[in-house]
Amino acid sequence: MGIEKIAFTDNVLADNGKRLRELSITNPTTQIKAIHADAPGFIALLRKTDSGVYQRHYKAEVIADSLDEWITYDSYFSMNTFYTPKRLITNLKEIRTAFVDIDCQNTIFTAEQIEAQLKADYFGQSIPTPNLIIHSGRGLNLIWLMDSISGLAVERWNRLQKAIFNSVKTLGADPKAVDAARVFRLAGSINSKNNAIVSCEILHDYRYGLEEMAEEYFPDILKVVKKPKKNQRPNKINTKKPKAGEKVNGGIRRLFNEYTLRKTRMGDLNKLVNLRNGHMEGSREYALFLYRYWALVQSESKEDAVEAMLELNTTFKTPLKEREAIADTKSAERYYDSEEPFRITNERVIEWLDITKEEQRHLLTIIDKAEKRSRNTEYQRTKRGSVTKEEYKAEKSSQKAHKLKQLATLLKERPMATQKELAAELGVSVPSIKKYTSEIRREG
Repeated sequence: MGIEKIAFTDNVLADNGKRLRELSITNPTTQIKAIHADAPGFIALLRKTDSGVYQRHYKAEVIADSLDEWITYDSYFSMNTFYTPKRLITNLKEIRTAFVDIDCQNTIFTAEQIEAQLKADYFGQSIPTPNLIIHSGRGLNLIWLMDSISGLAVERWNRLQKAIFNSVKTLGADPKAVDAARVFRLAGSINSKNNAIVSCEILHDYRYGLEEMAEEYFPDILKVVKKPKKNQRPNKINTKKPKAGEKVNGGIRRLFNEYTLRKTRMGDLNKLVNLRNGHMEGSREYALFLYRYWALVQSESKEDAVEAMLELNTTFKTPLKEREAIADTKSAERYYDSEEPFRITNERVIEWLDITKEEQRHLLTIIDKAEKRSRNTEYQRTKRGSVTKEEYKAEKSSQKAHKLKQLATLLKERPMATQKELAAELGVSVPSIKKYTSEIRREG
């Protein structure tokens, strides 16, 4: 499966580990660079202290400048990267590794014995040969470098993690250390439990594809994804299109209510794909996830949402495989079924999809604040016509003064008239009558 591309041959791997041991490092820069070179997201660094947990986040291009302060007791770094400086599964930007944590304290064997058994009986046989082995002081962390995939593909990645864990669980693998936000010890740091210096063993530099690992070693996990059943009833049916004039939270829905907003955003995604001539590399998973979720809210049908998402996928120059597209966007249904609604700002969508200023000019709703201000300015200019802004304001002020004078007269002549009747008489809204009445009373 591409093992011939690795930096070190199978003969080296079988050489009792002698040559591999020469590649053992305690340099955290080399360790992090091996995993996160050119990573676009944030990398978490964490330290456990007597007073609690201290955590910071860095981009790959600057993290090396800050590592000296982390070469101390109980320092860790994240295996994957995050969209913002928050180490949360829901904030995953890229998944760059697969891994397993073997806690030798839970076995009768030493770390050296378990490592020898792994190299002799497991690597290249029941599991791929890992790229790195971190010697944590009380165990081993096996790490596989992967072609980066979107954080939205976490459910598909979880199946790979579970398969790897099951393959080595008899050796003391920790079932709790399989989440995508996991941190492992930093090379050169010290394990306070036994004062051991953490080292990292580098075996090779080949990056595996998720599908590649699954097809050769864990083919069963590829059979997990199933299409929704026909006529499947949605679990949630309260996201209906509002009736005209329907009040929500005490007020009339705006032009872009939750239903129409998502429908229009779906149209914007279609438009974006057209603008790019189908070239959506780097943002395919995000676009498909958003489209599936918005389609689900609009149609209330999980089956229809999947079909709509797959149709969008076919418009990409390089579409995802159908099973990948379904698996990578499965979380859309989880958000839909949850009690907490999924909300995302335009700014986040623009960042996810890397939408340019020029592209925003062609979209209806997925625009930033600057574009929104620009459109409002143009709208106001068109509304004013050929008059200047100052002339327009003066005219509006004059019209308001006239309405106030009319209302003051009506209030004297017809003190029992309702606000609705007064509004109809003056040709304004009831809220305007309330506002004008307050002004008249303050001035009177």
